[in-house]
Amino acid sequence: MIVLDGKTVAAHIRAELLGRIGRLKQNGNVPRLDIILAGEDKPSAMYMSFMQKTAAAYGLPAGVHKL
Repeated sequence: MIVLDGKTVAAHIRAELLGRIGRLKQNGNVPRLDIILAGEDKPSAMYMSFMQKTAAAYGLPAGVHKL
């Protein structure tokens, strides 16, 4: 049986993503997150807020488009 340490795996993935994002930015390609929010569903709005915070933590701009 293999036991995974979730925090270690998450830190590894985060470091890998930050490196990939950095390389994209060096090449002039700035990735961004665009969120399309349809309706006024509270859980969806909470998820949108979480995703905006996550994008900011990775140094990515985030845009919200409400329908």
